[in-house]
Amino acid sequence: MSTIGLISFSIAIGINSIFLYNRKKRWNTSYLRWLTGIILFIIALIAIYFKIIVDSDVSIFIGSFSAVLIYNTFDAILKTVSMRLHERDFYLWLRGSDEINDSLHGKNPHIKLSDKVFSFFLLILIFTAPFLGYFFKL
Repeated sequence: MSTIGLISFSIAIGINSIFLYNRKKRWNTSYLRWLTGIILFIIALIAIYFKIIVDSDVSIFIGSFSAVLIYNTFDAILKTVSMRLHERDFYLWLRGSDEINDSLHGKNPHIKLSDKVFSFFLLILIFTAPFLGYFFKL
């Protein structure tokens, strides 16, 4: 992976991780998440159109800068599913989350299986979405 590919991959992982771990913070609005995703996607399209990115980096660049939009889409879908299942947004069941007790013998009776599945799915998505460009040969 080239330097630009590594930088774009790091940006996608970093932004999505910030959005994931701060998903219930007041500043982390839906508008901010979608605006960030759209801006990154437009930057990727402009860079490709003006040949700023070489052909070997196009797939990782598009995949990385589309990853924020992909994450936002799945986060919104999972919130909707959780609202229908439990009448609440799902709890983030990952170490370091403010929504759980992640101490050594911490008890989390409010956590359901769906919270765990949704949390791991989003975490895996964050690390795999930037590679979608390679999988679909963009």
